[in-house]
Amino acid sequence: GILDAVSTHPLTWRLVLFPAEGTPEPVRVLVERRRASLRRRARALVRWGLPYLSTPVRLDEDLLARILVSWAQEYARILLEDPGADRDQLIASARALLDSLHWREPAAVR
Repeated sequence: GILDAVSTHPLTWRLVLFPAEGTPEPVRVLVERRRASLRRRARALVRWGLPYLSTPVRLDEDLLARILVSWAQEYARILLEDPGADRDQLIASARALLDSLHWREPAAVR
């Protein structure tokens, strides 16, 4: 979804992802508030998905949420910096990375 939003409103996303020096304080505050909201939503997604990951390591949901948000922002930056970037390739690489994780069967989580 973020890639669609970036493609549809690139100027807005440039302001969010590449803030110019001297960006007005209200804009910076709004952007940070939205980022915090996005991290909370990502944390809820991570909390939901953690039981499905098969790993002996205790994973930190806050850290994983931050990584997910950073990952999405980096993909958005790629689209903004390179007009020829292949959106489908970005999505395919994200899916490949997620598929490479060791997932438990849903029945094993219950």
